[in-house]
Amino acid sequence: MESLLSASQETLVEYLDLYGYNSNHLTLLGFGAEGAVFSNKTHIFKFFFMGHMTFPDNRLEFISQTFLKNKKIFGVRTLSDIICDEKTVIFVTPYEEYFPYAGENVEEILAILADSKKNNYIFTNFHPKNIMYDSSKNLKIVDLGRSLAPFTDDGYQNMVYRAYLTTYFYHRPDLTELMSSLHQSEFLKELDKIDIFIALLERNLKNILSNNF
Repeated sequence: MESLLSASQETLVEYLDLYGYNSNHLTLLGFGAEGAVFSNKTHIFKFFFMGHMTFPDNRLEFISQTFLKNKKIFGVRTLSDIICDEKTVIFVTPYEEYFPYAGENVEEILAILADSKKNNYIFTNFHPKNIMYDSSKNLKIVDLGRSLAPFTDDGYQNMVYRAYLTTYFYHRPDLTELMSSLHQSEFLKELDKIDIFIALLERNLKNILSNNF
C-alpha cells in the first residue's frame, strides 16, 4: 500500500501542475478501496487508483452532470472539478474543516435523504464514517465516488435503511456487517421501528416540496 500511495501522489502532483493547482505541501488525509485523499489546504483531491475502471457504466458522466458545481444539492459536499483523461480520474473539492458524525441528529439525516430524492441521486454506502459536519454544522456526504448513483426506488430504499441504522446503531461494532445483511431476505429486528423513520422522512419531503411553490 505504501508504494501505491507514493505512486498515486507522484501522479497527482503531475496532474495538479498541469491543471493549475498548487501541488506543494500535499498532505495525505486518508485512503480506502477506491483511492487516496490528499489536501493542499485550499482543495481536497481524491485520486482514484483504478481511474475510469472505478466507475461502472456511465456513472462518472452521471456524477459530472449531477454534482459538478451544483449548488442546489446540499446533502453532498461540493464537487468543484473533475480532472480526468483516458487513464486518470481526480475529484476536486474546496478545502473545509469537517467534523465526525457521532450518531443521532435524525433531522440532518432526513435532510440528506430528502435532498437525495429531490435531486434524483442515491448514495449506496451510507455509513457513519462517510458523513461529516461541515464548518456550518451541516451534515454532508463526504465520500465522493462510485457510491453516488442515479436514483432508483430499490436503491433509495436501501439508502433509507442504511441511514436508519447509521442514526440509531452507529455505536454497534458490527454495523458494517449489519448493513450487509440488508441484502438478505430475512427482515432485521433492528428495523422494527423503521416505519416511524419513514413517516418522518415523508413529512420532511412534503415540507421541502411545499416550500418550492
